[in-house]
Parts: sequence; structure tokens; C-alpha cells
Amino acid sequence: MSNLNVRYQNWVLASVAALVVVVAAIFLFTVQRTFSQLAEESAASRFTLIGQQADAKLESLVVQSGRFVTAQSRVGLDRFIIGGRINAEDMVQAFLGSLEADPTLYSHYFGLANDEFLQVVAIREDLRIMAALKAPEGSYFSVRRIVNALDGDRSERWEFLDRDRKPIGSREQETEFKPTVRPWYKGSMEIGGLAITAPYVFASTGELGLTVAIPLPNKAGVLGTDILLQSLSQFLLQVKLSPNSAIALQDAGGRILAFQGSGQRFGGQNFAALTPAEKIDNPYLAPLKDTKTLGESRILPLGDGDKYIVSQYRSEPIPGNPFRVTILAPVSDFSGGFDQARNNVMLASLAVLLLALPLAWFGSRRDARTLTRLAAESERIKHFDFSGEPSKPETFLYEVKALADAQAVMQSSIKERTAQLEVAQHKLETLVDNGLLFSSEKNRSRLL
Repeated sequence: MSNLNVRYQNWVLASVAALVVVVAAIFLFTVQRTFSQLAEESAASRFTLIGQQADAKLESLVVQSGRFVTAQSRVGLDRFIIGGRINAEDMVQAFLGSLEADPTLYSHYFGLANDEFLQVVAIREDLRIMAALKAPEGSYFSVRRIVNALDGDRSERWEFLDRDRKPIGSREQETEFKPTVRPWYKGSMEIGGLAITAPYVFASTGELGLTVAIPLPNKAGVLGTDILLQSLSQFLLQVKLSPNSAIALQDAGGRILAFQGSGQRFGGQNFAALTPAEKIDNPYLAPLKDTKTLGESRILPLGDGDKYIVSQYRSEPIPGNPFRVTILAPVSDFSGGFDQARNNVMLASLAVLLLALPLAWFGSRRDARTLTRLAAESERIKHFDFSGEPSKPETFLYEVKALADAQAVMQSSIKERTAQLEVAQHKLETLVDNGLLFSSEKNRSRLL
């Protein structure tokens, strides 16, 4: 360090610039940490709310239907079966009213242990359903009845109703459909209570749905409701996420029930109903393949190492049939505030630097001139050059003034002492010269 020579003004300017840069860096570091924490907390809170909304939507779909079939199963067994045969009339109006009130329902039905069956379907003039059921134009509901003939044959009769529940057509045919072998019937009987099937695609509509079923009293049969899950996709479309995020609803096996994505990574990504997560090749959707991890939001590196906030929630409207909600978005979606703050800090730092440097230059110029003259006079003193007079300091700094005054006193003292030494030297030289003359003179009379 002793060999390092830096001019005062340059040192002042460099110190001011370094101070501004260090303060800006410390502030940016603090802001980054604060904003990162706020971004994670904001995303976690937002994702938690969305997860709760999805859970509530599922609950409204499943639990409400569960309550309906539970309540209807207790109205009295004679409304389902009379004399060992199906009561094909009493429940029709209740089913029609429920389907008309709730557009998320596809059908209500019940099947008996003797394989007789009653079903009311909400066609709602849907062309796909009309084509599948061979329904006439204007069909809004259909009533399907399957009864056993005395000779053992089984017939299936379809009656089609308009929006006002007036008959507009019918057809009849033989059938091999047996409710007792269907998964909803067997599953409910095995549980002995309210059961929900795994999601599946309805054959008549191609729409994704599931069935909620419950045994009738004395296990005389099973009452069920088919629920359309298309409202879940519509719900996800209405969810306001960040610009580059995605939300997915999966069943217990990890199959995709509904998906909504936006941005470069997820926008335009469509999956067929019940697509297994293992068949998704988008590396940014890797969390969908993890069907075990649940809990609070966490940050994961996905794809090319980009940081994503991932939240996964479990929804179980009916015990034993869980669903999974996964929400993910890049951290950058929530750090926009930090980016703006960082830019503002950089601009403010630049402004301070542009203001501080001229002030520092003008403020240090007088002191720099004083110190420069002091340095020059120190160089003259070092070479014992006292030809000039000590300069008066042009500064308001006490230390510099004290240094200049001390240097002036030192210069004056050295100059005076040097002059005295020169006089003494001259006297000594004269004395020596005279002594030499005396010693060389042989004639004593001359010396006397």
C-alpha cells in the first residue's frame, strides 16, 4: 500500500462512486429478498384460494348430488318397487325437476336387484345426445324404462319429452343392459352406502362424468346420478391465473380431468379426457406425474431449470374418492414488482451518481489544488529548495489548514536553520583557512 499513489480528487470521486454503487447493491439485495418472499407468499395465498375454489366446485358437484340421492333413497321403498316389480312412474317427476334445475347433471336412475331399470336423461336438445339416443328433434328429456316380461324377455322403452315435458316421441327395443353388473351398482352394494365411481366418458355424449350412487332400503336396488364434469373445465377457464401458469384437476390415478394453461409453456396445451399423466411429455408439467406429494407451495426447477412455484391440493368430497388440484407458475410471473423496483433503484442510483460526481468534483477541486501545492512544496523541501514562499491554503477543511500551517512553519524553520548553518559553515571555513595559513608560515616575525 505504501507504493500506491492516488491523487486526492481521483480518490474522492472513486469513493463517492463506490459508495453509491455499494448502497445501491445492498438495497437491491434487500429488495430482491423481500420481493422474492412476497412473491412466494402471494403465489401461495393465491394458489390456496384457487385450490379452495376448485375443492368447493367439486363439492358442489358431488356432494350436492350425494345429498340428492341420499334424500331420495329414503322417501319410501314403495316409490321404487311395488309387488316385486319396478315402480316406473313415481320418481319420474322428481328426476325431471332435479335435472331441469341443475345443468351439471346428466341423468338420474335406479336399478333393482331383478335388473329392472328406470332412467331419466337430460337431453337439453344436445345434438350428440339426440343422435346417440335416436331422439326426435326438440327432445329435452327422455325416460328410459327396462322391465322383465313374463316370458323372461327384457324390453327397453324410450319416451322423449320436450322442454315443457310433453311427449313428442318414443321407441321400444330389446336390451341386454343389466344394472346389477354395472360398476356403480356393485360398488355401492359393496360399500353399503354412498359411493362415487372413477371418472369416465359417457358413451352417449362423449363427455367426461362420474356417478354417485347409494343402495335403496333393504338393498332392493341402487339409486344413482350421472354428473357431467364439463363444468370443471368451464370453471378452470374462469380462474384468473398469472400470464404463464397452468392448473390441472386429476383423479386418484393421476388422469387428467380438466386442464387450463396459458403462456409459452402451457398455452394451447390440450389433453383428451382421462389422459394419464405419464403420457404428458411436457417437462414443465412434470409435477402432474407426482401423485404422492402434497402440501404447501414449493419452488421447483422445471424444464430447462426455470424456477416454478408449484402447489398441489387434495380434494375428497366423498371419502375414498380423492381428486388432486395442481397449480404451477414461473416465479418470474410474480417478480414483476421486483423487476420494476430494481429498474427504479438503478435509475435512482444513476441519477445520484450523476449528481454526486460533479458535486464531489467541484467540492474537492479547491482542496485538491491546495493539496497539490502542498505536495509540490514538500518536493522542494525534500530537495532543500526554499526559493518560494509558503502558499496560503484555499480550503475550509481544518486538517488541511493545519497541515499547510505546519508545513509553512517547518519550511520557515528549515530555511532559517539552513541559513544559520551556511553562516556557521562560512565562519568555520574561514577559521580553517586561517589556520592553514598560520601553519604554513615559517617566519614568526610576520605572524607576530
